[in-house]
Amino acid sequence: MQVEAGHLVRHAAQRFGSRTALSSPSRSLLFTELNDAANRVGSALIEAGAHRGDRVGVLAFNAPEVVVTWFACEKHNLVRVVLHSHLPIEAHIWSLNHVEASTLVFDTSFAADVERHRDQIETVRHFVAIGADSPHWATPFSQLEQGGKDDDPYVDVDEDSPCFLQL
Repeated sequence: MQVEAGHLVRHAAQRFGSRTALSSPSRSLLFTELNDAANRVGSALIEAGAHRGDRVGVLAFNAPEVVVTWFACEKHNLVRVVLHSHLPIEAHIWSLNHVEASTLVFDTSFAADVERHRDQIETVRHFVAIGADSPHWATPFSQLEQGGKDDDPYVDVDEDSPCFLQL
């Protein structure tokens, strides 16, 4: 059986498509654009090696890319791990290792700290940088937004799965 994840943002895109979903000084996104961007980013994370249920750490300030990442995780059954920007890098390292995050999406303003401690971040295999001047060891977020698929994802669920809900 296939079920849809991320129903809310797709439904909002269908209902309010050409209205502004979010805006910032750097960019604005319509509801349809937000849905499509979430699909592309999520599918690009999956193509890069993330698997259903993987944890994705997000270390960034409020920005449209963060909202896109949240919806991308929801739509592609990835678990979003919020890392608060005001905490020291050691706390983020502990959290990423503790939840066994496979991916870290971070603002480039944190790049120096992340790079300095990459060898201590044990489970993260894929680094994604939001902002200009992405380090060579990270994938630019803009590349994810351009590289994934626009299609809404559906997930195969087995009736015996503990997460399967029969109504």
